[in-house]
Amino acid sequence: MLLSDLKGITPNRTKALHAAGITKPKHLIYFFPRKYIDRSNLDSIAMLSEEQTESVLSVTIQRVQTIGSSRNKRLEAFASDESGTIKLVWFKGVNYFEKSLKTGKKFLIWGPAKRFGSYWSIAHPNMENATDENRVDQHLRIFAIYPSSQLFEKTYITNELLQRWIGQLLDDFSLNEYLPQYVVNKLALLNRQDALNAVHFPQQIIDSQKGLFRFKFEELFLFQLCVRKIRADRIMKAIGLTFKTNSRLVSRFYSDILPFELTDGQNKAIEAIRSDFESGFQSNRLIQGDVGSGKTIVSMCIYGSH
Repeated sequence: MLLSDLKGITPNRTKALHAAGITKPKHLIYFFPRKYIDRSNLDSIAMLSEEQTESVLSVTIQRVQTIGSSRNKRLEAFASDESGTIKLVWFKGVNYFEKSLKTGKKFLIWGPAKRFGSYWSIAHPNMENATDENRVDQHLRIFAIYPSSQLFEKTYITNELLQRWIGQLLDDFSLNEYLPQYVVNKLALLNRQDALNAVHFPQQIIDSQKGLFRFKFEELFLFQLCVRKIRADRIMKAIGLTFKTNSRLVSRFYSDILPFELTDGQNKAIEAIRSDFESGFQSNRLIQGDVGSGKTIVSMCIYGSH
């Protein structure tokens, strides 16, 4: 399947995807959400709080009115559930929303609620017709929020559209597993297909966390393998010099000259470097430690013993 086979794709949308670095189907599959919004549970008007980033309500329209005129015109709708009443406000698209907001009609709404006077209010809420219970259930879930751009906004590439495209690709693609099965089993990781579904279509927030953890582990795992391979290739292909340790000088330096005992970490570092020097292979080591932790004395010990 190609990007051009996706339902709803257009030349302008293709350009927008390319501008975001998405030129192949696999790029879209691994285009991960930047955050998630939990809309899986309904709130009640009486329990609203401004600390909530978003509230989800099932309400019935009680009254609709327009206030002002011309550019200052706004639409207000008073809606209620069993616990109270909330005011919904639109400053744009007034004529469009006025036609769809009928008294007695039920809607599922979501957005950030603010307190103004005696009413809770949501400006430009997201809405879905709640007369069909199946459609309501489809919207009571975890929503993935993807990185966006001006081109995405201009071509109406929404989070919902991205999810539909990704779902279409996941249904069509057969994905290979990179990780050894014993590693997957030992660490209780999700397999690749399940992890992608958990990232893009989580049933709970913890599902997305498990999916993302699998790919974070995979990235680090493959990076470590690459580093080990580079090191192994260098060791096998490049012949290094061999340095023999002068045991007499080492013993004298430790017993007669050094006024303190080395730490276990320093001794381990010295032994590892000595082993490298005597192996005949190239060595490339970094001595790492805080200021004053004793890095210089380690190098002095190595220098003085060869």
